[in-house]
Amino acid sequence: MRRRTNLVEISLSFLRAYPAYREDDTRQSLLKQIQSLPSSTIKSNGSIKGWPTLPMEELLKEKLWEAFTPLVEEISIRIQPSMQDL
Repeated sequence: MRRRTNLVEISLSFLRAYPAYREDDTRQSLLKQIQSLPSSTIKSNGSIKGWPTLPMEELLKEKLWEAFTPLVEEISIRIQPSMQDL
């Protein structure tokens, strides 16, 4: 999260450093999942090298929180084995 803007940012480009997200298709799939979250405030340029964002206060909405949390948990689980290699 950026404190200055209060935006939650997901760096698809940075995730490329992890084996689980190295392939473009995997990051494209993640981008589609992010774009399909139940919020009209998600900003994305549609690039798998981009930084999709959403306002932090949006996560207070139960429906979005319930969709966002499993997505972040999946990312965390998928990068865990390779975190030791960085």
